[in-house]
Amino acid sequence: LQTLPARGKVCFLRGWPRYGREVVDRVEFEVLAARYPKFNTALIMVPVNPLFAVDIDLEDPEESKEEYARAVDHFGETPLVRYGREPRVMLFYRKVPGAVDDYPEYRGAPVEIYSNSGLVILYGRHPSGEVYRWPEGNPLDTAKDEIPEVTAEALAEYIEGAPERRPRALRVAEAEPEPTVDPPELPELEEAARFVFREMFLRELEKMGIEPGSRAAVALLQIADEFLEKEVTL
Repeated sequence: LQTLPARGKVCFLRGWPRYGREVVDRVEFEVLAARYPKFNTALIMVPVNPLFAVDIDLEDPEESKEEYARAVDHFGETPLVRYGREPRVMLFYRKVPGAVDDYPEYRGAPVEIYSNSGLVILYGRHPSGEVYRWPEGNPLDTAKDEIPEVTAEALAEYIEGAPERRPRALRVAEAEPEPTVDPPELPELEEAARFVFREMFLRELEKMGIEPGSRAAVALLQIADEFLEKEVTL
């Protein structure tokens, strides 16, 4: 599974979709994990990803339970059930190997399907402040065979019975309000300064012909991070 750091529900790494199109060196992911330990962990939902996600964003608890039951009736019970801001819930299922490109998606409705694009949050904190939790199991300790395998045809049938897409204007009006936060403290400002420096550093590397995901770039970023930890204070 390809994972990246995210701020809230958004990945802030420039050009992040490339991580879903190519095999990225493990060293780079270890560097990212060490560099952004306080950020959320996002899973890139691309065709080669062996999982797809059913995102139930219904606010009414009873409606959410009914849609959850409908998903389980179609696909079976899954140990990978993630909660953020309840009663919203996300269920993960396994694709059939060799047919991953055939899986449909469904967006813009109270129930969405992520299978070939975008990203979803696995670990961290929801914008509401609640911690994402996995009451049954989680991707770190769940064996592949424990996750129900679902065909693309079965997913298409489920989508046919999903709530209708809402007009974009209505979706914007119903969007979650940004959480109220206190002014950033000094450590947060220092982290922001380091982030800006890294982004500028990456741009300079590209001008020099050094690809951001290359071993050379990773090594240079490690050196830059060590310098930032020692020298950047506000």
